Amino acid sequence: MLKKDLKLISRTPSYAIVVMLPVVESLFFVSGFDKYVSIAATATILSLMVIVSFVLFSLEDSHYTRILPINIKSIIKAKAVLATLVYVVSMIVIGVVLTFKGAPTNALFGFSQIPTAFAVSLIVLILAIKIGVRVDVYNGFMSAVVLFIPGFIISLIPLGIGLAISILYRLSFELAAFISSLVEMITAVAILNAVRLEEF
Repeated sequence: MLKKDLKLISRTPSYAIVVMLPVVESLFFVSGFDKYVSIAATATILSLMVIVSFVLFSLEDSHYTRILPINIKSIIKAKAVLATLVYVVSMIVIGVVLTFKGAPTNALFGFSQIPTAFAVSLIVLILAIKIGVRVDVYNGFMSAVVLFIPGFIISLIPLGIGLAISILYRLSFELAAFISSLVEMITAVAILNAVRLEEF
């Protein structure tokens, strides 16, 4: 399934541009900021996972799922994995550039939020199916705008918790944010396994 998506994306420039938007955004942050760039970039790129996840999901053909023995939850997991890979590539771009700029510690922060990228993708796609957002990046994009609110909130939760813990208990912000991110991913996977989804 991942190979199929990669082939479709590589053959369709409009999809490729949107899917690679987080990587392009990471270049903007690297060129425009130095101090604390990773935190600002991480928050922005995590919110872009909503768009990436929806676009990847729009590649799926309902006839494809009827022919092959693949359930909707497996499709969601596959799309979330691919979206997370896009996030990882974005963080690698930021990490490499900031390391050469002499800020390797800040650059590492983005990688601690990889579980959140996966969680955002899972929850956004679950909600898309539950509320009936059209699986069509062209005709259903406006309907998908509603997914930005929960996606944005989910992306900020570990950052908020990490900041609160670091202030109240003087613990490492990075460690607290990572643990929160990990718990968030585990929760998202548990929700996916527990929720009942209709085939689209």
